[in-house]
Amino acid sequence: MFDLEQAIAEWRREMLAAGPETPAVLDELESHLRDGIARRMEAGSSAEQAFEAAAQELGSAKVLKAEFAKAQGPDAAEIRRWAGFVYAAFLVVYSLLQTRTLLRFRPTHEEFWLGMAGVAATLIAAYAGWRLVPRFMNLMANKNARLWVGITGTVSLGVGWPEIYARFVLERFDFTPGQFAAAFVWAMLPCITSMTLLLGVDRSGGGRQTSSVKTG
Repeated sequence: MFDLEQAIAEWRREMLAAGPETPAVLDELESHLRDGIARRMEAGSSAEQAFEAAAQELGSAKVLKAEFAKAQGPDAAEIRRWAGFVYAAFLVVYSLLQTRTLLRFRPTHEEFWLGMAGVAATLIAAYAGWRLVPRFMNLMANKNARLWVGITGTVSLGVGWPEIYARFVLERFDFTPGQFAAAFVWAMLPCITSMTLLLGVDRSGGGRQTSSVKTG
């Protein structure tokens, strides 16, 4: 027996393989598909006939893939790739500079490895943010809201956190030079990784929108 929802789910997987990079694009296509199915079923077609006709009307995955490429354009994809490359290069340079700074302060063995743990934690947090932030942004359907969260989060962590750390942490302890260098590495973690919030805005596609069709 024909299962309409299963057929739509399979169609969605084929469309995803065709190349839409954001859930918003795929959701919009699914909405058009469901509208087409609903119109045909109201006109008397069976669920299977309505699905096949509506899917054919939208076009095959191969045709849509070409349309996606035209709609997105090479420039947007290229910018995203370069943004990732530049951010990765920045993290490498940052790690090297922090390691050099740690060594210049002549830390003890424990202080050095504490600082290196901070460098490693920063890299891990940056990677996790790069992977997870777009998913968080997708929970917000409004593009302006995503942009606002990205900008305010980046500015708050990049500017506000060092001030808080300096006033409420650094001023309360008498650090040796090596301890100060290690503490500084950890203090910079939120500042460096905050950029994933802003980068995540462009890599997200907004919240999912769902619609339903009576299979009656």
